[in-house]
Amino acid sequence: MTETRILRPEEVIKILPESILRLQPLYNQPEFPELIKPGKLRFGQVSHKNETIFFPFTGDVFLWKWRIFQLPYCQQFSPFSTSEIQFNAESSTLWLEWLREKSYSCQWAFPQMEINPAIKGIRTKTNQFLDLKKTADEIFSSWKKGRFNSLSKSSEFETIELDHAQFKKFLENLNLTNGGRGWKPNTFEKAAILRISNSDFFGKNLKRFAVIENGMCLSLILLLEWNGRWHYLFSQSSARGFETDSLTRFFYDFLLINAGKGGVFDFEGSSLPGVHSFFQSLGAEEEHYFLFEK
Repeated sequence: MTETRILRPEEVIKILPESILRLQPLYNQPEFPELIKPGKLRFGQVSHKNETIFFPFTGDVFLWKWRIFQLPYCQQFSPFSTSEIQFNAESSTLWLEWLREKSYSCQWAFPQMEINPAIKGIRTKTNQFLDLKKTADEIFSSWKKGRFNSLSKSSEFETIELDHAQFKKFLENLNLTNGGRGWKPNTFEKAAILRISNSDFFGKNLKRFAVIENGMCLSLILLLEWNGRWHYLFSQSSARGFETDSLTRFFYDFLLINAGKGGVFDFEGSSLPGVHSFFQSLGAEEEHYFLFEK
């Protein structure tokens, strides 16, 4: 018998041992998507051949069909089981068929898993990461020459850790004065990143940094560590920060302290060629995940 049910997070929490839930990746934690866009997280529960798999997704219903979308700062969702079984392609295929039939539009990103290769609408995406089991010297040996040239521009800069109030103040000032090039958060993205920064649940896992020159913030960074994986959720630089490549100073200082301790630094990937190249110049490796679109 095959059955697909859509559950709210509170329903999943009642039937799923917390020990299993907290071992899941960051994006699967109900508290994380809730900080970005409250009320949009659901779990597809697919029961097939004595196997029950949960497929997290975010979306809303309009006229009996779903509009399924990706959230900012939430790269992908990982299907999981309540047991140690390795689920097969049948359950995954059933879920993708449900997405196709029950949605008006769909963007659902997921890691590599067994799927029917004949399914249409799936394309490959690229994520980038650094292996923090490597020592700082090993990582720096993979840096491109330009990264070390950038360090010479920022020899007088300081990377400091912030609390939420300081982070919020720098973010507001940066967006008042940032007339230079580079990404700038819109109102929704800014509100979401501030909710994440101020989260009580993730408080001890959050790290906020600024690269400072003479008291001025050149770059602002928010990281969230979960189960040994550092998620590079947010960064923004001023015009002066771009001019001096101040983010290179942050990565140098961060890696001096954290390289060799194990875990992974997850850059969250980027489809922008310049950003991808910058991560690559830091020695980032690549891994693939997938996006099902309709």
